[in-house]
Amino acid sequence: MYRLKVGHQEGGRPEKRISFSGVVAIVALVLALGGGTALAASHYLITSTSQIKPSVRNALRGERGHRGYIGYRGYKGATGVSGAGGATSVTEQIATGQIAASSSGSGTVNCPAGTKATGGGGFDGGVATAVMYQDGPAPNSGTAATPTGWQASWKTNADAITWSVYAICASP
Repeated sequence: MYRLKVGHQEGGRPEKRISFSGVVAIVALVLALGGGTALAASHYLITSTSQIKPSVRNALRGERGHRGYIGYRGYKGATGVSGAGGATSVTEQIATGQIAASSSGSGTVNCPAGTKATGGGGFDGGVATAVMYQDGPAPNSGTAATPTGWQASWKTNADAITWSVYAICASP
């Protein structure tokens, strides 16, 4: 073990010896400032396969295995029956009218002969004081009748409205 010895030499100057812990501290400082990178270079962190040489990647992959057996071909089923044709002619029909202020009224639009209503709606022109309280297919008899038009009903308050009722009609 080394000790720091402080004393006086003949010239009157104090004598200093460096201790073992001082030597270790200096070596650690030298390694930290420049020599440590040589030690750290022995470990690599690979984050992508592009960092690996292609010949090394091929060697790691190994030989390709044998091809498997070909399975049996399944039976082809019978061709199904063709479905009914879809709508051949789709049109929009529109009807307009007016309802006076502080009253109620309704409007109906009918589809052309031979067509059926597939949907529809009503519009009150954007008047905030009007309320649409009924909207649906016509005839609205409560039965399962085929719809041939569309109808809508409104109640107005302070303002009169110009309404529009439209139906989407299609022939089968």
